Amino acid sequence: MYKLGVGIKTYADNDILEVCLREFVKHSTIDNLLFFVACEDKESVEKVKEFIPKISKYRSGNVNFEILYNNDSDKRLGVAGNFNRCIKVLKDKCEKFVIVDNDFFPVTDGWDSKVLEIFNDLSERGFHSFLFAPCTPAGGLYKNSNTKREMVNDPSFNPLNYNPEMKIGNTNLVSAGDVGGFIGLDTFVIDRIGGMASEFKDCKYGFEHVNYAIRLVRSKLMPYRGTHVRELEEYIYSPHFLNPAKVKLDDEVLKLILKKISKKLCQVILIRKLK
Repeated sequence: MYKLGVGIKTYADNDILEVCLREFVKHSTIDNLLFFVACEDKESVEKVKEFIPKISKYRSGNVNFEILYNNDSDKRLGVAGNFNRCIKVLKDKCEKFVIVDNDFFPVTDGWDSKVLEIFNDLSERGFHSFLFAPCTPAGGLYKNSNTKREMVNDPSFNPLNYNPEMKIGNTNLVSAGDVGGFIGLDTFVIDRIGGMASEFKDCKYGFEHVNYAIRLVRSKLMPYRGTHVRELEEYIYSPHFLNPAKVKLDDEVLKLILKKISKKLCQVILIRKLK
């Protein structure tokens, strides 16, 4: 069994996918990791094949890992179908795993040790899943800072303005949302409630994550609905939110992120003008 598994859901964003894989490998510190890339298009499969031979140069120390990917990418399964594809592979190879979108990735060494620490802390209190889902729309706003750019939180969108922090053991939970860009699960969850609901299998823009979050809370496997683990904010980049005091992105990665979320930024600016 692997100590920790990572399922990466991807569709058509191959530049971001390469960054995601690279940063996960570069910032991993524990031995014996499994990465599974759930591809929904043939181009993503080819990108993973191309990247695997050269990824070892990004490895820290003697960290051992394996990268798997699927070849059944002819049909797009949607979020729920690809999520369940990750579960199917990871549940028999890892007791604990995270399933992420391809634009969530580590920016600090030791993310994997911190994830295992959170798993252990919560499981001692009967919980077996958590979210990292900060939800400031479109990553907040940008400003120039020398040769780099920093994310700036927009307080008008910050959910903490109306919901205080909560604490389970040593784990701080803060108000977020039922989004599933980064979700931690163990095999107990899969045995208890399974994967995402089958009615969402072929759905492209449905309420898969909301439905799954409700089931996790009802089964008492996740502490609260709509909360995320604050401890991961300094370890994981999220396209929805970034604390500039904790996370810096290099120019190459930032250009890709800006390209990916430009439509969302336009939506946020429009909303602010309408107000």
